[in-house]
Amino acid sequence: MREFVEADLRRAFEESLGGLPSDVRAEPYVIRGAAGPALVQTANRRSDLLVIGAGGRGRVRHALRAETARYCLADAAC
Repeated sequence: MREFVEADLRRAFEESLGGLPSDVRAEPYVIRGAAGPALVQTANRRSDLLVIGAGGRGRVRHALRAETARYCLADAAC
């Protein structure tokens, strides 16, 4: 299962950005858990960069993104 998820992540970078950036150190990393806590635990150093995308439209998705963004903003060390 993890291999499929990692392949999806690589494909997302390819489709949206043309691949991983060559001039910035990027480490794609797949974890499982609730979005906010999982992101905060992973980006736990002040030098980390945490980017939360806009994703698709819709009230439910917007509400979930907003909740995750607020959680990360309040609790992330980076």
